[in-house]
Amino acid sequence: MWGDCHIHMILDGVDYRAAFARHRDRPDDDLIRSRLADYKSRGVTFLRDGGDRWGVGLRAKLLSPQYGIDYRTPVFNICRAGHYGTFLGRSFETLADYRLLVDEVIARGGDFIKLMASGLMDFHTFGALTDTPCDAALLKDLVSVAHDHGLSVMVHANGHEAVSAALSAGVESIEHGAYLLPETLHQLSESGAVWVPTLVTIGNLRGKGRFPDQVLTPLLA
Repeated sequence: MWGDCHIHMILDGVDYRAAFARHRDRPDDDLIRSRLADYKSRGVTFLRDGGDRWGVGLRAKLLSPQYGIDYRTPVFNICRAGHYGTFLGRSFETLADYRLLVDEVIARGGDFIKLMASGLMDFHTFGALTDTPCDAALLKDLVSVAHDHGLSVMVHANGHEAVSAALSAGVESIEHGAYLLPETLHQLSESGAVWVPTLVTIGNLRGKGRFPDQVLTPLLA
């Protein structure tokens, strides 16, 4: 069995604004079906989506059995208001707001919770991130709420502080996980969490002229 443990059905790897626009009114079934068929033709039978606020991943989950694919989705990713991730997912200001979002994920048939605990790598400056990490105490509360509802937690996290806090909170998977320290890697190895480094995405950016290769290449080391 082949699988991809970090996808966003809504994205195309070229232009995220244009990708969003294709599904603005409703999920584009023809496009979703063509991608599911392509995965099937390549022998991919498991897909793990990172969510979106337009319901594209959820629609793909509903269509996926027709293609023999086991498709998992959080419905939408959840982020702190005013922080990285709002362009794609849903945000909260208070823990009460967050609890309502978790309830919505459950009501809509989500498989797990996706949290955003840091920014993205700044592809112009090696070692820099685009946002501050989530407070460790808050992250622990967010994970606890999800676990209390019987849901596992997928966390977008880069940098030692965010990844260490996520692991201490008991998350099931770390997505991306750039700029880790030896102690972070040790904590990860002891945690039982899965690390999904998404290196192919960075590798595909090299040589395209969008970002300096001297920043991208060390990320693959």
